[in-house]
Amino acid sequence: MLAMEECGKAGTLLVINDGIMELDKELTKFIFKNHKAKIMTALHNLALFENFKKAEIDYIKSLAPQLDSAKQRGFYVDYIKNKWVTPQDDDLIKMAEININYTEKIYDSLLMFLTHE
Repeated sequence: MLAMEECGKAGTLLVINDGIMELDKELTKFIFKNHKAKIMTALHNLALFENFKKAEIDYIKSLAPQLDSAKQRGFYVDYIKNKWVTPQDDDLIKMAEININYTEKIYDSLLMFLTHE
């Protein structure tokens, strides 16, 4: 998830570098501090790169809070809904495997953007 966040931040910085957007105080906070926003941006970039339809784009962008929560679960042992949860829980491991695949696609789309300018 941290790699996905960094890909989201990188995509925003590339757009700023190309002069499409300007870096102001609000955008600085967005790309350097807001973890959910970075995840959402990374997923949005993937959806655009993969030519997803608008409904699909909206759906995957809506996943950002859940993915950020999964990231937190990956760091800590906690007690949620009367149950102990750990980074080793099966559902979290499966989610991590899926997100690695998405993150690789996001990273590849950034590389293609960089090499085809």
